[in-house]
Amino acid sequence: MAISTWTPEKSERLLAATLAAHPELKPNYRAIAAHFGDGATLNTIDWRFRSVKKMAKEMASAGPGAAAAAGVGVKKPAGVKAVMKASKPAGKVTKAKRKREDGEGAGKKRAKTSAEKAEEAESEDEEDSSDAAAAGEDGDKD
Repeated sequence: MAISTWTPEKSERLLAATLAAHPELKPNYRAIAAHFGDGATLNTIDWRFRSVKKMAKEMASAGPGAAAAAGVGVKKPAGVKAVMKASKPAGKVTKAKRKREDGEGAGKKRAKTSAEKAEEAESEDEEDSSDAAAAGEDGDKD
């Protein structure tokens, strides 16, 4: 059954489900408050998240698919076990292995993405234009 309307309760449950599904996610309440605006502070955001964190903890302890068993109407997607197994690291992660995963110590430089190349070209253009402007100012003094 699809969700036909989004209520504030369903939006809160969605946020709680996100936190339950990603326990490694640690929200930065100070940054959230800054983005939220309206005079929100770290404490007000933390206070608001208390009920969401409690709900997420309950969801996590019940496990995936427990909401469907409780009659909430959540379908367990196909392949959840395979995804959960794939997300667990196999074996001990050593410093050397971590460096290889990060691209350090591999002896090869990581290829730049097109976005990185465009950003680099843009910064070079800005430097060239500022150099030209500075040269133009010096030329006016003569």
